[in-house]
Amino acid sequence: MKQTLRVLSTGLIALGAITFVGCSQEDAFWFDDDLSINSQVPLTRGESEQTLGTINYNLFSYGENECCLIALVEMKGKKREFDATYSAQSCYNDIKEYATSLMDEDGNPRYEGGAMDLEVFLEVGRNFNLINERKHFNNDEEKMEYFLDKKCKPQAINIDVWNEEKKIMESHVARVESVKRKSGTIEYSVRNGKKLTMAEIDIKEIKDVWM
Repeated sequence: MKQTLRVLSTGLIALGAITFVGCSQEDAFWFDDDLSINSQVPLTRGESEQTLGTINYNLFSYGENECCLIALVEMKGKKREFDATYSAQSCYNDIKEYATSLMDEDGNPRYEGGAMDLEVFLEVGRNFNLINERKHFNNDEEKMEYFLDKKCKPQAINIDVWNEEKKIMESHVARVESVKRKSGTIEYSVRNGKKLTMAEIDIKEIKDVWM
């Protein structure tokens, strides 16, 4: 089923078992049982705008196809409030520096910016105590079993979103905002420059979660 959320720039490169995911679409927590819609629909929650005379420490600059980095920064922001001592930009810089420092057994960089290998995403997330494991779903039954368990608290999801410009579905990683079990949907964050919105997607459309 074609989703309706417009993505400005995303990417998926599959090489064997390696999957790279990235998206320049990007930039409250926990479980509620509110009724909601059943597809990816943007829900405007607010904007991360810098008000007159006030510095917004939640704002940060990021590159194209960096949805994995964005999700990690947003997860960090849920663990501690960004402020003058440690801003979202500082967090982004630290996470990206660590990710680009990772090398394979031949001494080649495992990440050079942009789209990110999902195994690198997991390793970086572990290093910053944001995620511990990835769960891939093989069928709808596995998805329903996982999300109906109230003990499960996913921090990020891997989904496909519709790129209106390219007219194709592309892979995207996003931070989970909430799980809505009654409606069978997940609410997740969408960042586009300074604007922060929320979107929803049916549980059956989710490919992976990170906890």
